Amino acid sequence: MNTPANIQTASEPAVAWTGLLGVLSSREKTVRQLRQEGIPFKEIALRIGSTEGNAQQIDRMARWRLARAKEWDAGLTVRAANVLNNCGIRSKAQALSAIKEGRLKPRRGPRNYGWKSHAIVCKWIGIPEPRKAKPNVWS
Repeated sequence: MNTPANIQTASEPAVAWTGLLGVLSSREKTVRQLRQEGIPFKEIALRIGSTEGNAQQIDRMARWRLARAKEWDAGLTVRAANVLNNCGIRSKAQALSAIKEGRLKPRRGPRNYGWKSHAIVCKWIGIPEPRKAKPNVWS
């Protein structure tokens, strides 16, 4: 898995990451755009009001987030991604079919798959969030 420390600094075309700008904070966007223009970290640090080392760290984290955003489980919490991974689900289509087939059910499906994880997976797939069934209470 990519970590911030082992992402290479190859000069990537700006087109490769501009579609993924939604995963970056405004500060990370600024630093990445300035680095794409070839501006050194010292000058970037002056522009953002930080140190050179901090500008490098922001750039490294931005590159890590961009690389991570391209993975299949981007947008899921760690718990939801782990549950899907443990079930052998590696795409939105597989997750959707698992929900339709009843293999992914909150509290009845795989371990650690509750209502929160189910709501997150449903939102990730693009289907309406299910509502919890009202408990049967005798009145």
